[in-house]
Amino acid sequence: MNEVTAIELYEKARRLHERGKLSRAEQFYRKAIKTNKRFAPAHNNLGNMLVDRNRLAEATRAYQDALAHAPGDPRVLNNLGNVLHLRGKSKEAVSLLYTALETDPDYLDALNNLGNALSSLGRFNEATAVYHKAIQLAPNFAQLHLNLGRTLMDSGKLEFAIDSFTQAITLDPNYAQAYYSRGNAFQDLGQFTDASESYQQALQINPSASIVHLALSGLKKYEDTDPHIAVMQNLLGTYRQDGPNR
Repeated sequence: MNEVTAIELYEKARRLHERGKLSRAEQFYRKAIKTNKRFAPAHNNLGNMLVDRNRLAEATRAYQDALAHAPGDPRVLNNLGNVLHLRGKSKEAVSLLYTALETDPDYLDALNNLGNALSSLGRFNEATAVYHKAIQLAPNFAQLHLNLGRTLMDSGKLEFAIDSFTQAITLDPNYAQAYYSRGNAFQDLGQFTDASESYQQALQINPSASIVHLALSGLKKYEDTDPHIAVMQNLLGTYRQDGPNR
């Protein structure tokens, strides 16, 4: 069989993949690869399909095969970097994602994935800079603001994190994850009423989100009139004014 047939098999697999028929799509991606083992797009899309099925080790091998036949392809480098990050191999992921961005500095997916990997390694300043660059390229992409907010929150910059979560919500009013994350930031600041409101807004969008129910149930053990809450809020205010060594 010739390359045209491999392309035809690949296109059929891609259409099946788009329709959510993942088992059938896998069959046709593998047929395309069997027809032409050097056909990098089939290896790459097979990897994408395997990620969709949470078969991350197999996806890694598929992307590595794609990269062997298309060295330096930023799309493949990005996909391989992302799956390695998902598997907890974020140091390897960072290297691959930086390489992808050397070829295409404005590659939005690679910037987002790089920010995620850097943040997971505790390299918060680098991650923040990467997210800011991505936001300059796509200011209306709500997920970037969410990811920036999470990194700011992890680095202790809670007020700035809340601003980022609020911006994500402004861009996508049905973004339950952004409401939940904002609720967590409010809770860490001791602003329990605001936290409760954010959690409730998340549940209006996704009533079955058990993690939000858990967070909200913890808050409901307290009331704003509870003297323990007032003391905690006063201590937090003193801490923020005078620093931790008072």
